[in-house]
Amino acid sequence: MAKRQDIYQNDLLRLIEETASFNDFDHLKYWDDSEEKIKKAQEAVKKLRNQTKGYFDTIEELKKAEERREKTKEKIQKSIAYQQKLDELYWAS
Repeated sequence: MAKRQDIYQNDLLRLIEETASFNDFDHLKYWDDSEEKIKKAQEAVKKLRNQTKGYFDTIEELKKAEERREKTKEKIQKSIAYQQKLDELYWAS
């Protein structure tokens, strides 16, 4: 997957995002030296969160900006259509 990011980039980003949101490490309790494993896993996830936070915040902001652009575009189209109707009514009378 890492070698073919052109194909798997979205999957890799989703995997990173899901791993960074991981909070439950109870499944590690069944292993020998579980407390050490849990501590290391928590530290690793914390580091991953710190490394990826800026990226995912930026992506989220870009998505919100795109949504705002779409809403604005729809409003402009409705306004233009409304103005055209008004012009038609004005010139028809």
